[in-house]
Amino acid sequence: MSTPVSSIKQIKRGEGALLSRVEYTRLAQTLLELTEEEWAAPVPDCPGWTVKALASHVLGGLECVRKPKEFVRQYLAGIRLAKKLDLPGPVDGLNEVQIRKYAAMTGPQIAARIADLVEPALRHRMRTPLVLRYGIWTKLDVKGRTPVAWVLDVVYTRDTFLHRLDVARALGRDVEVDEVEGRVIADMVREWAARHGQPVTLRLTGPAGGTYVAGTGGAEVECDAVEWARAVAGRAPAVGLLATSVQI
Repeated sequence: MSTPVSSIKQIKRGEGALLSRVEYTRLAQTLLELTEEEWAAPVPDCPGWTVKALASHVLGGLECVRKPKEFVRQYLAGIRLAKKLDLPGPVDGLNEVQIRKYAAMTGPQIAARIADLVEPALRHRMRTPLVLRYGIWTKLDVKGRTPVAWVLDVVYTRDTFLHRLDVARALGRDVEVDEVEGRVIADMVREWAARHGQPVTLRLTGPAGGTYVAGTGGAEVECDAVEWARAVAGRAPAVGLLATSVQI
């Protein structure tokens, strides 16, 4: 059975928090099982990062969600660091701020801290005032200018899911996916189809897959759901419609 892309609803605050809880928990569990050597492993899909650097970035994001003032502090520090290091933009500076902030912590300490912060961070995220959710806008590399609400509800969830894939690929491990990742991917399909604007039938295989149709008479694309997500997130070579990126 196929799903019209037009019927896919955008992820909003409540659903985003539920999905994020699963993704953060699954990532934390993966990290808690790592060996010392695995923490130092490079992450090919995030050039220049080790697994520990990736986890530091995730932890920094959780701290930002838990304390809005921390987000402001990290973001402003990221702007300054991006200029100092001649990085592409403030988000790159923000990532570097997070990596440096937790450099003195061990990998297991970072993993434990992520696990401890999931619930309090999501509670605070749900309580973010509307004036902050829709009154503050940021510029993203793919999406462009967008309210913080969309970043909280959508980007953080996608980011956590993709980083779990990054860790698994870096360590040669299998990735657990089910209908939760299927919902995240469906939302990515909605954005992807709107971005390229072409009729298409997209058949995604695997536990997180599904068949999605936009328009009639368009191209037919079939691939594994996880690999499709990697492709449109810019983590794998892509041609044709798969070269159309979505915001991660």
